[in-house]
Amino acid sequence: MPMRGKEIVFALMFTLAGAALALGAYLALGDRVSPVVPYALLLIGLGAALVTVRIGRIGPFEGELGSLRLEMDLRDQITREADRAVRYDRDFSILAVRQPGAVDRWRSTVRGADDLVVCRRGLVILLLPETSRGGALMLLRRAMMESPAPVQAALVSSPLDGRSGDELLDALLGLVRESAQLGAVVMSGSDTVESLPIGA
Repeated sequence: MPMRGKEIVFALMFTLAGAALALGAYLALGDRVSPVVPYALLLIGLGAALVTVRIGRIGPFEGELGSLRLEMDLRDQITREADRAVRYDRDFSILAVRQPGAVDRWRSTVRGADDLVVCRRGLVILLLPETSRGGALMLLRRAMMESPAPVQAALVSSPLDGRSGDELLDALLGLVRESAQLGAVVMSGSDTVESLPIGA
């Protein structure tokens, strides 16, 4: 999996810090220090960079949505709601919306039974119990009528996209990574990912 921009910056920072320590040790101590020490400091910096990048991808969404704690809590919520939907034979939808500066508006849009999780990079996850794919699309379209700011969205629903929390998690992560156009929502179709204009 390719590194993200922030991870590259962290890797370079730690590597450069190791190189600076190695250079500083050489300049300060000259020939009195073993040649192994500067190389060891450089390797420590590179190792710290790789560990930092790996820690950022430990969560169930591989760090895509936020911190490890946020991703674990979100996974628990999705698993709990998916299990309840299967137990009571109800629908359950998850809507991921990227719309900068619209968190408060989404809080006022959802019902009391719905959950809203604010993630990184302007992404908001709406957990919509007892809501079908069609119902989630209606909610999205109604919200867009009230605020026409540009939006990108991804939608998964149980049982269409999976019945277990893990199946829904995999489907959601795949769709969030899709390059949705502004004003469109991506969903899993019969054979491929479909992009549907929100106004349609």
